[in-house]
Amino acid sequence: MAEFDSQIGSSLTTQNNDRVFNNATLGGEVQELLQDYVELDSTWSRRNVWGTQFDARSIYTYDSNNRSGNRFPSYWESQIELGVRQPLMRGAGREFNMIAGPNAQPGFNFSNGIWIARINTKISQADFDIALRDHFLDLYTAYWELQRQYAAYHAAVQARDVSYRIWQTVLSKKQSGLTGGEAYKEAQSRATYYRYVREVQTVLGGGNGSTGLYSSERTLRRLIGLPPNAGELLRPTDSPAAARFEFDLHTSIGKALTCRSELCRQRLELQNRNLRLIAAKNFLLPQLDLIGRTRVRGFGDDLDGDGGRFASATDDLLSLDHQEWQFGVEMGVSPQRRQAKAAVRNAALELQRERAVLREQERAIAFEVEEAIAEIESAYLTLQSSIARVEAGSQRLKSSEALYAAGKIQLEFLIDATEELVQSQTQLAVDRSRYSLSLVRLSRTTGTLLSDVGVHSSHCCPE
Repeated sequence: MAEFDSQIGSSLTTQNNDRVFNNATLGGEVQELLQDYVELDSTWSRRNVWGTQFDARSIYTYDSNNRSGNRFPSYWESQIELGVRQPLMRGAGREFNMIAGPNAQPGFNFSNGIWIARINTKISQADFDIALRDHFLDLYTAYWELQRQYAAYHAAVQARDVSYRIWQTVLSKKQSGLTGGEAYKEAQSRATYYRYVREVQTVLGGGNGSTGLYSSERTLRRLIGLPPNAGELLRPTDSPAAARFEFDLHTSIGKALTCRSELCRQRLELQNRNLRLIAAKNFLLPQLDLIGRTRVRGFGDDLDGDGGRFASATDDLLSLDHQEWQFGVEMGVSPQRRQAKAAVRNAALELQRERAVLREQERAIAFEVEEAIAEIESAYLTLQSSIARVEAGSQRLKSSEALYAAGKIQLEFLIDATEELVQSQTQLAVDRSRYSLSLVRLSRTTGTLLSDVGVHSSHCCPE
């Protein structure tokens, strides 16, 4: 709205002239003109949303010169004038001025238009919503990754403790000279123990291509704005999702087409381009303006004083004896209108492009929703398989420990059962995080992630 605010200006100038004329008639019956001149000019102007321009102007002049024909050696002249200009074709109407703003030219971006500015503000809000949504997705990803790291850590610690007990059992047999305490078995069990010690260290600090628990914890700290080292470790308290969720494909797609911030932003862009096309078509019209102006003058020996007629310029002005007016129309047109036609073609092409982009985005998002629902189903099935695998692995390890203690199986079978349980527990942690994240990603894909976490910053998705 600032472009439609009133504008006020004022100027004060003084002159001292000393000019010689070759022809005395040109100098006002003097050969050498000596003049002191002062002018005070104040103006006010404003344009409304219909394109009408109003202006008001007051001028006060003081002139002292040596012309022989002067009534007064020095005099004051005052005048006040009011003017209006109303476009009838190009630049007329509230719609055009709200889109293009004042002083718009064909082919330009109409950055002064109120409606364009409002749409740009909404586009910026949509960009903020997209960035905020992606931040929450990163936050959830870091959270469940840390949950997975803790589960992997506990599995590695359990394997380390089991392998330590096995090593101590074999070592005790070796020291007692019993069967099963052969040197190679003691070395094998000791190597297995230190392998899991290293596995625990790797899970904590990272290595072998993994980030490690400490690194994942620092990532989560960074995303939630905590200092990197506060003397304590963050630990997720929420359990991973275990219940089965089913989603209707068509309902989810409809929700995504309504709530996705990318589509909201693109619809705003489409609306923006449509308004620009409307404004561009206005420039095809000829310039036809209705103009009017009225003026009141005053003249006097002094600016303000007492006496007869022309003793005071102010009194003469207020007497309204010297009124002038002007009324008419002005017209201008470029016969070929090349710039205006090029602007209309460009605006129409940009509108078609944004429509095509919107259609492709809607199509791509429909595929994203379908893929997200399929990922949830796949993640749930693998999660159930991993749970069954862990249960079987736990039973196998418990049975193997009993059989090994009774001397019925070799050491290698017990170590293999331990490794199988560690692998199944690690994979279960991965599958649990995957399933939980798949639910979050569907929420992100349908555009409801922010509202699901209680953040309401966008008007794109109805509550």
